[in-house]
Parts: sequence; C-alpha cells; structure tokens
Amino acid sequence: MSGLEDLYREIILDHYRTPRNRGELDSPPAIESRGHNPLCGDEITLYLLVDGEGDADRQTMGRTLDVSEAGIRLETHLPVEVGRHLMLSVGLEDDVVDIKGHVVHAGKNKHGKYELGIELLEPDAAAREILKKFIKAFRQQRGPAA
Repeated sequence: MSGLEDLYREIILDHYRTPRNRGELDSPPAIESRGHNPLCGDEITLYLLVDGEGDADRQTMGRTLDVSEAGIRLETHLPVEVGRHLMLSVGLEDDVVDIKGHVVHAGKNKHGKYELGIELLEPDAAAREILKKFIKAFRQQRGPAA
C-alpha cells in the first residue's frame, strides 16, 4: 500500500474514532432531515436550527481542496453564503483546534458540490502550530503542486 493510501486510511480511521462537527439538536425546535446514498451506503442526518432572525445553525463536514496559514478552500455538500462567519475544526489525530473563519468565496463546482474560500481569522499561537502540521500533512498527501 502506498504512503498516500496509508495516510488516507489513517485519516478515515481517525474521523471514525473522533468524529468532528457531529451532534444532534433537539427536534423540535430544530428541523431534522435524513438522507441515504444507496451507491455507497452512507447515511447522513442534518439538523437545521433557525433563530428569530432567520439565521440557520448548521453542522457539516468538508473536504480540503487547498490550505494555507491565511485560509482554506473546502468542498462541502451544503451551500454557505459569502460573508458568513463559521467555526472550523482543523487538525490531525488528537491535535484538533477550532478556528474562526470568514467565507470570502462560494460557488458550485461541476460535480454539484459547493466550494468555499475561507479566510482564517486570528488563530492563536497553538492553533497556528496545529494548522502548520495540517498544512504539511496535506501537502505531503497531495504530492507536488500541479
């Protein structure tokens, strides 16, 4: 098995052992929606909580497309509007930190998923160190830049 496959397997197992962005909201008041992908067997439950101003609180996962110390480009299954502030959980294995972000770009790709450009907002020193580890692992996994 190649190093990339080993790293991918470790990341998948880590997310299985330590899920991120996971939790249930009381339904009601939250709206619960369940989905199933018959091709791979994935099941997902999405909770949406709308406050008095019409703002929604959503939790989802995204795939990193690119990352730097200033920002991250993610692919998600849910649209997120430009200008939205959010909290990202970033890290490897047990080194996980939450970093505030600001969506500066949002669009739909040719696969029907959403791509977000997120500016990272003022990570503290500990968060920057974990982010550097994440960037290094991401670049090693991705290989030479195209």
